[in-house]
Amino acid sequence: MRSETYLRILREPKKHICRSCSSEYDGLRIGRHWYCGECTHVAHDAGRKARLWVRLAMRSGVLMPAHAFRCVDCDKWAQCWEHRDYSKPLDIEPTCFSCNHKRGPAIFARAA
Repeated sequence: MRSETYLRILREPKKHICRSCSSEYDGLRIGRHWYCGECTHVAHDAGRKARLWVRLAMRSGVLMPAHAFRCVDCDKWAQCWEHRDYSKPLDIEPTCFSCNHKRGPAIFARAA
């Protein structure tokens, strides 16, 4: 039989603070969700556009694949290009997956 505290936690959604607009929102933070519903769409669109710029630069030969470089944080072989700011799509650094995850989400320009 489940304890009363466990059942209360299941019934009451946690309050989270959006990392972009600082508004409070209900729900569970699962995986890499750091934003409220409105900011999530903006962040995903910004990330999608930045990744498109990187793919186009690699396809045209301006940029080499990330695995040709070493991770800037731990010196292992890089596995991806890491954006710190999605509004600067080619301002990127080669990182391994674990260092990319440790760095956390990139920032994005939120529509006013």
